[in-house]
Amino acid sequence: MRVVSLCPSNTEIVLALGLREALVGADRWSLKDPSFQLEVADVGSDLDVDVEAVAALRPDLVLASLSVPGMERNVEQLRERGLPHIVVDAQDWDGVRRGVLQVAEALGEPERGRALVARMDAAADDVRRRAADARARMAAPPATAAWEWWPKPIIVAGRPSWVTDMMALLGLRNAFDDIEKESAPVEAEAVRERDPDVLFLSWCGTAERRMTVAEVARRPGWAEISAVRARRVHLLPESLFGRPGPGLAEGLRLLYECVYGDAAAAAQAAARRAGLAEGALDWPDGPPQEGSPQPEARGARGQRS
Repeated sequence: MRVVSLCPSNTEIVLALGLREALVGADRWSLKDPSFQLEVADVGSDLDVDVEAVAALRPDLVLASLSVPGMERNVEQLRERGLPHIVVDAQDWDGVRRGVLQVAEALGEPERGRALVARMDAAADDVRRRAADARARMAAPPATAAWEWWPKPIIVAGRPSWVTDMMALLGLRNAFDDIEKESAPVEAEAVRERDPDVLFLSWCGTAERRMTVAEVARRPGWAEISAVRARRVHLLPESLFGRPGPGLAEGLRLLYECVYGDAAAAAQAAARRAGLAEGALDWPDGPPQEGSPQPEARGARGQRS
């Protein structure tokens, strides 16, 4: 079977299924990802696919997606050109699981798909259990979190989102779970007013490498946000969180370490993966403010498994 993938999340699924040899073409973002190590034809950006280049590859199946606004244009062009394709449209964690099964079925490997989803489920169950244990040992565990996808304007994750589900596995409520969209722009003041206990940043595309803790901490009024006061601001690689695929399981384990485990080591690992600049994790001068809601252990910390 000759397969063309139009976005990194679908490419990730194909590779995780062990079907690398089926790929004959992929989008430019997939080709730029060093972890994929692909040597296949370039069919353009995931938001501006060259449909004629896709057709020239004589694909048996094109894997399209609606994970980013604007991708619907690719689907329309595939239909107009009469190219065989499926559309993976995952919003939440369950949708990601269904997407993996959908791709596996379309590629004739349903058993591999079920095995891959089982591994994702096992990771989720493990993190849920360990997070519950960690929270039971904390006098004041964090309750809410906000997820920032973009800095200007600030775009946050809403309720129907896989990252909202990932927060829930950690025992956290999305501070913007009243937004009935996957993501939406909000004012900086809205984040300050909702006062999340944890801030996760995973800026998309070319903005990713510009993330710094200091930039967030210095936003007007944000020094009083609980997450900033407690220094619970986490810079995360888009590759582990912006793709609705099996890599989210690795991202979930990283989130656990950020919130309940070895946060310093997790921050360094995340920074390396995101390609952040030296000093990106440095806080503005000065110790945490007095009264910061730092978690306190009730009894000895258990060994992390």
